[in-house]
Amino acid sequence: MMNFYRKALVGSAVSDRMTAKGSLADDNTIDYGYGLYITEIKDKKAFVHDGAWGGYRSATAFFPEESTGVVILSNDGAMQNYKLVARYADYPDFHGDYSAAVIFQFSDLEYNEIKQNLLSSANTYGGNMKTLLYSISVLCLACSLSNSVKAQARLDLETGLVFTGYNNVGIPGDGGTRFSLKDDLVPEPTFFYRLSAAYTIKSRHTVLLLYAPLQTKSEGRIPHEVLFEGEVFPENTPLEGTYKFNSYRLTYRYDIVKNPSLEFGLGITAKIRDAKIALSSPGLASEKTNVGFVPLINFRLFWSVGERFGLLLEGDALAAPQGRAEDVLLAASYGLSDHFRIRAGYRILEGGADNEEVYNFSLFNYASAGITYTFLKADNP
Repeated sequence: MMNFYRKALVGSAVSDRMTAKGSLADDNTIDYGYGLYITEIKDKKAFVHDGAWGGYRSATAFFPEESTGVVILSNDGAMQNYKLVARYADYPDFHGDYSAAVIFQFSDLEYNEIKQNLLSSANTYGGNMKTLLYSISVLCLACSLSNSVKAQARLDLETGLVFTGYNNVGIPGDGGTRFSLKDDLVPEPTFFYRLSAAYTIKSRHTVLLLYAPLQTKSEGRIPHEVLFEGEVFPENTPLEGTYKFNSYRLTYRYDIVKNPSLEFGLGITAKIRDAKIALSSPGLASEKTNVGFVPLINFRLFWSVGERFGLLLEGDALAAPQGRAEDVLLAASYGLSDHFRIRAGYRILEGGADNEEVYNFSLFNYASAGITYTFLKADNP
């Protein structure tokens, strides 16, 4: 089961061949691959293997899109393996079956319930010792997998250089002089960093906190006077412009698709922006500040390419009559270990608003590198 989920035992190449349908000499495909049936149970893709010998029956099934596994061991020779797997596919109770069975989702194994159900299953058969031993074995396997496989929390650091694409300003929006913090004044590339912490619940539910500060400075002279937030700056005066856009975000995301090769999730982000645009010259200064709430749509797509490489597309975005905002990352990632993953890519931050108080539309290009540390359940005492 652990190998189905993370391809950790035999590697990606072997795992992919094991879970691919077989091909006949006439190029027709069959549902049997390398020791596994690749099929569907109750409209769910499943990798299945069963067995029978001397009155004993067994079945294992893994549902990759659900990140859920089923293991059944029985000394009832009349057990119909596939029917029992299909029954367990929808998380039924365990009572009344002449088998020892365990279901675990690679996120939150309910130990006490499973323990009670397994013991009840053994008692139903009359306390047969072999069934009880099978129950204990499967319970130990499930507990081991739950402790060593599923990550719960992660920390992420992103850093690099940010370049201004455009940054057009007019304050107030209905009467201030419109100028560019990119073309009229010249910005320098700026180092940036972002910090985030995420926690995944039951494999598919993720809650994420993000702190993303941003501040750039531009300098130069403008060949005409500038009316900015109640102050008039004379023409050709040395000017320094400051643009700050700090972001604090809380995100909830649900993974619609989650399997070893592809993950796709959608969610909602609550963003608090802490913004400031300031203009100063010798003896004169003015600034416009704003703190506000912005709802955004969150998305994440991760495509696993081989055992360690992957492509990541994620971000927050929304457009409305009041304005628009997009913050999107495209990156290549590499898993250094079970704990550490690094990435490098391009991030775009774009958006703005046009109203009576402020006119501002900006675009920033990020040369980004990041590292993620994942806490595995095995690390917990």
